[in-house]
Amino acid sequence: MTAVPRSQLRPLLRLRWTMVRSPNKRAGLVALLAGFPALLVLGSVVARLLPRTDQTGILLVTPTVMLGFILLAFAAPLAAGGGNELYPAEQLAAYPIHPRTQFAASLLLAPLNLAWVIQVLTMVAFTSYVFIDTSFRIIPALLTMLGFVVVVTFVAQAFAWTIIGMRQTHTGRWLTWAFAGLLAALAALSVVSGRLTELLDQNPLRGILILALQAAEGRWLAWLPGAATMVLVGGLGFLVGSRACAWALRRTPDVALEHGARPMDRRKEAPNAFRQLVRTDRASVWRSTALRRGIYVLALLPGVVAAAVGLDWASLVLLPGLVAAGAGLLFGVNAFCLDGSGALWLSSLPHTSRLAFWAKTRVVLEICAGAAFIALAAGGLRSGDLPTSTQLAAAFGAAAACCLSVTASCMGLSVRSPHRADLSGSRDTPAPPATMAAYSVRMASLTTFTGIGFSLAALAGNPLVPLGLLLALGLLATRRLLIAARQYSLPEVRARVTATVAAG
Repeated sequence: MTAVPRSQLRPLLRLRWTMVRSPNKRAGLVALLAGFPALLVLGSVVARLLPRTDQTGILLVTPTVMLGFILLAFAAPLAAGGGNELYPAEQLAAYPIHPRTQFAASLLLAPLNLAWVIQVLTMVAFTSYVFIDTSFRIIPALLTMLGFVVVVTFVAQAFAWTIIGMRQTHTGRWLTWAFAGLLAALAALSVVSGRLTELLDQNPLRGILILALQAAEGRWLAWLPGAATMVLVGGLGFLVGSRACAWALRRTPDVALEHGARPMDRRKEAPNAFRQLVRTDRASVWRSTALRRGIYVLALLPGVVAAAVGLDWASLVLLPGLVAAGAGLLFGVNAFCLDGSGALWLSSLPHTSRLAFWAKTRVVLEICAGAAFIALAAGGLRSGDLPTSTQLAAAFGAAAACCLSVTASCMGLSVRSPHRADLSGSRDTPAPPATMAAYSVRMASLTTFTGIGFSLAALAGNPLVPLGLLLALGLLATRRLLIAARQYSLPEVRARVTATVAAG
């Protein structure tokens, strides 16, 4: 038997790079890889240049932001079934890939999560803002915060693989749901009793800020024990995660051993072909474990974090756009992959291409709008004072405009750049990792600039200003949707999309 190479990740990455044959895509991927460090530097520089008007408030809220990052770091790999995949599992089934390699690949692809990147940028900016020391002494503090990010990511991935291994049995699933219900009950009790703010004030993550401050002040003897502890925890997280990944992949799920057939009531017939196509697409969304988990996380986690932090309405304007972007990345950027191998059969049915396109558009818009408005409503529960009419118009206008813009971008990408994706596994994505990274940056930029525009419109003091901006952006999104629909109506374009999503 051929020995398994000790370092498998490097050749797998090299193979993935050679699979990107387009020079433009390669250049874009390199720009993305270099863009994240550049964004960190830019965020730090901008935060250093801002006037110190509310330094104490930022200092108090930074541990809560760090707690939000921890929640996200733990929830994201659970929703993805262990983290992002470098390759679909079936493509590597014939090769002796070590579980340690799969775990390392999931760690490497963790930054592809849009919310992960935003949270890291926020922590870097806050750290740069609260430490008033000048020159390059801020660099050790930032490196300490980035070390915290790495350690949390390692531990969160290890925890996710442990939970995934437990959930292979009925008893394990029952225990994990009971544990999740207990955490939800404790969180609801703290909110109802009014002790949430008190608990957040006692956040033990302030110790990480103190550690960063010691690094910024050059107190290395005081900094060294904390840094050594982080290195130790990170190393243990990698070792435990590798073993947990191997254990989870070895276990046979008992669901596969159960008899899958059961009686089902026949659904009522839809009144027309369009509604029937919408029902089919909705069922395709909810049949996928990856999409279900992603929708739950996007609908609940951002709003819970925003409510815990207590963002005001001026800051909430940016929230629904980022949530809508995440919802579009679940499947909207490749919406026709919902049909899968059934795309050939669906294309043979006696309905027009226009109905199929607009049915997909409606489902994408429903998912984006549902997640965005739920997050906005949850974040508004603890936003303090009642919003003014202008703030309310800006917040809901930003949510509506971002949902329309994301839907238009998703449908355009779905027509121009389809991909083969079954979305049957818990870690499946609608496009390859590099493509998803590019889509993440595109969606994040689109929604961020839209949110900034509505934030500026809210300063006008007149609700008609954000409503006028919503009308303008809505018309632009509608125009882009009509262009994509017209492209999809062409037989050669429709044939290429159908062949790609059905057979690759």
